[in-house]
Amino acid sequence: MKKFLASVAVASALVSSAAVAEESGYFAGLSWGYGSAGNDISWLGLTGGDYKSALRFGVYGGYTQMFSDTFGARYYANIDFGGAYKDDPYHIKAPWNIYVNADAIYNFNSGGTEFGVFGGLGLGYATFEESFKIAGIQLGDKYNSFDLGLNLGLRVNYELFGSKFSTELYTRTGLYNSEDIDNSIIGLRTSYNF
Repeated sequence: MKKFLASVAVASALVSSAAVAEESGYFAGLSWGYGSAGNDISWLGLTGGDYKSALRFGVYGGYTQMFSDTFGARYYANIDFGGAYKDDPYHIKAPWNIYVNADAIYNFNSGGTEFGVFGGLGLGYATFEESFKIAGIQLGDKYNSFDLGLNLGLRVNYELFGSKFSTELYTRTGLYNSEDIDNSIIGLRTSYNF
């Protein structure tokens, strides 16, 4: 009887591990983060830059291609909104940004849950509005720019109510912007895997 119960326990652990294993397929999700913009690179969205940080939110979606049980790639687009960065009397607002991304992903199982890491590049189109006051006169301009960034993060894949999800702690470090204003962000995002 003990051998039978041990066999059932091992089989259950294997089934739960297999149930969360990431497979090739489409995904869509929501993101929330803390972004910064400035004329210096902000590593992991936490350092540098001349401007203050602000909250950003967005949507993203794409396709995951698994080459093995642990290694894969994903291709996705994201758009994010919000963000007013202030450093009196200077003010910069980034109303929306849109990016296409390609990341390599590596997953590993631990106790029936799949954890992973990812890294890749994102190329995008960023918008900025800047304003400042000189002698009580409001001045400013609008910019549209191309933007290149480095994506890095940690992830977990899990099942909830019979559906597969991924949640990530992600960072985007701005590497190049045609207007010399680097976008960086650190945040959380969750996706539903089809």
